[in-house]
Amino acid sequence: MLGQGRSLNSVSKQTGISRWALRSWQNRLLPLRPERAECTRCAVPPEAPADAPAYAYLLGLYLGDGCVSRLARTYTLRIACADAWPGLIEECSRAVKAVRRTTASSTSRLRAA
Repeated sequence: MLGQGRSLNSVSKQTGISRWALRSWQNRLLPLRPERAECTRCAVPPEAPADAPAYAYLLGLYLGDGCVSRLARTYTLRIACADAWPGLIEECSRAVKAVRRTTASSTSRLRAA
């Protein structure tokens, strides 16, 4: 409806959806301009992961008990692992290292929490 040129107010009245929600959805659906992209990787087509099985494993862990957290200048993948499953933490660490080539200082942050 907004794409047809109708106002936020008229769409809100007809659908019962608040103008705030409509504006939020509208802003989220607008394409980012490349100069405003927060991540330089987002401005170019993504590359396929080098180790597809490890990537799929990490995706499963992330969907099961993980999150992506925004820090001051970067994003961090956090996955909760328990000692109840033997080898889970080591396999998660191996998969992260296989998917994301990192420096020695950043791989030292992989730890059981």
